[in-house]
Amino acid sequence: MKRYISAAFAAAALIAATGCESSHKGSVTEVSTGDSTAGMTSNYTSQSLQADMQTTSAATSAVSSPVTSVLYSGTTFNTAVALETDPVSHEQSKPSETKAVTTSKAASSSKPAASNKNTEASSNADTTSASVRTTTTSADVSQQTEPTLKQGPAHEDVIDAYKGAVSDTIDAMMVSGPETVSVAYTLFDMDGNGIPELILKCGTNEDDMQETFYTYDDFGLKVICDGIPGIHTDFAWDPELNKFVSAYSFMGEGELSWMSYDGSDIYSLKTASFEYGGEEIFEEQAAKNGVEWLPFAKYTYTGEELTWIYRVVSGGFEYDEITGRDFSFLENYEF
Repeated sequence: MKRYISAAFAAAALIAATGCESSHKGSVTEVSTGDSTAGMTSNYTSQSLQADMQTTSAATSAVSSPVTSVLYSGTTFNTAVALETDPVSHEQSKPSETKAVTTSKAASSSKPAASNKNTEASSNADTTSASVRTTTTSADVSQQTEPTLKQGPAHEDVIDAYKGAVSDTIDAMMVSGPETVSVAYTLFDMDGNGIPELILKCGTNEDDMQETFYTYDDFGLKVICDGIPGIHTDFAWDPELNKFVSAYSFMGEGELSWMSYDGSDIYSLKTASFEYGGEEIFEEQAAKNGVEWLPFAKYTYTGEELTWIYRVVSGGFEYDEITGRDFSFLENYEF
C-alpha cells in the first residue's frame, strides 16, 4: 500500500529541522518509495551534496520500512518522517544518480533499531518456544522410558498369610482328635525373588509326615505343592548354591535332596546319598556336601500346646520352649 505526504506537512517539517523557512520556491514533487521503479532526476547544487546524498541513500537501502523525501526546486530535503507501510525493497538497478530516496538521521537510526528489536524479540520467542518444546519432549520421553519399579508384597501381608496357613493346618489336624500333633515349619526364598516360601511338615507321628510348600504373590497365598513325604527329614540349605535342601536320615543312612522353585513348580536339582555310623554323625556328612541346617519352629500337641523355636548353633540346635501357639519365628524373619 502506498502512502504520500503533503507539501504543507513537509514544509513544516523542514522549518522544524532548519529553524527557518526555505527561500526556494517551486512546486512540490511527492515521491513514494513503495514504487521501486519510480525514478527522479535531481540537480544537485554541489558535488559534496551529491556525495552526502549517495551515502545516505546507501544507508537507506538497509531500512526495511520506507520513508518519503520532498524535493524543492531540485534540492532534496529530508522530512524526518518514517511512514508505516508494507516493507518493500529499495535497491535499484539504475545508475546511482537516480537514487533520490533519502532519510534523516532520526529515521535511519530509530527505524533499524526498532526492526532489530522486533527481530530479536521474535528470535528469542522462537528460541524460548523451541526450548520449551524440547524440554517438554525430553520430559515426556524420560517419563515414558523410565522403568517402573514394581513394589513387592508387604512383609506384614506375607507373614500374616503364613501364620494363617500354620494355624489352619493345626486346626485341621486337631479336628480328628489325635493324641499327638506335630507341625514344623521354616522359611526360605527358593526362587530368589525376595519373598521367602513357607515349607511346612506335619503329621501325627514320624511315619506319616508330609510336606507342603507355600508361596505368596500378588494374588495372595498359594500352595505350590503338597503331599510330599517328609518322613525323617529336616530342613537344610546349601549356602554356596543358595538352595533349599531336604535332609533325610534314619538308621545310619542319609540322603540330601537339593530343591529349586522356578515360580511354577518345585523340582529336584540333585541328590547325594551316604551312610554314617559309629562316631561319624549325620551332620558331618552333610557338612562334607556343603549343607547346613536351617532354623525352624515346631508346634506340638500332646495334651498341651507348645511351640519350639530352634536356632542353629555350632552345627547343632538350641531351642526355646513357649507355651501355646507362638508365631515369633515368622514375625521376626526379615526379608
